[in-house]
Amino acid sequence: MTLAEAIPLATTASLGLGALAKSWPKFPNAYIPTLAAVAGALLVPALCGWHALNVVSGFVAGLGATGIHQGVKGAADDVKRRTGNTEITRNEKHCTDCRACYGWLR
Repeated sequence: MTLAEAIPLATTASLGLGALAKSWPKFPNAYIPTLAAVAGALLVPALCGWHALNVVSGFVAGLGATGIHQGVKGAADDVKRRTGNTEITRNEKHCTDCRACYGWLR
């Protein structure tokens, strides 16, 4: 497999692994980008051969998955803000339950 074929595969796999880690409650969200980068750094060399270029390319592909996630999330938030959709999503629900945030929401 060539590097050009392995990078999109590693990015997609890292994105999926990040989504799985996000759904697991005990895994800290702060470590998801690191997990995606390490997964990419292991997957690309496993597919293309263990060379320094492949390891670095896989690392960047894993971080690219984090960037793609943040871009899609930001676009969705922008659409939600522009359309006036005030429905509370699963990620925002904690603010209605948290006493520290409750005063800010009023």
